[in-house]
Amino acid sequence: MEEKLTRRIRYALRKENLYLSTFRDAYGVKVYHIVDGEGWIKTAEAGISLEEAATYAGVKWVEE
Repeated sequence: MEEKLTRRIRYALRKENLYLSTFRDAYGVKVYHIVDGEGWIKTAEAGISLEEAATYAGVKWVEE
């Protein structure tokens, strides 16, 4: 499910010239940044969850 949701988020963000960046925080948890074309982070510096990224992008998601 995560892979499909990530693709949908990336597609929705691309329309606004935004990109989804994935990284691991200090605890090894996968978190995300939404970044504009110039590299400016548009979300929390510490990163956001995949669900928060979906909400930001306006993508509907259902937890299975």
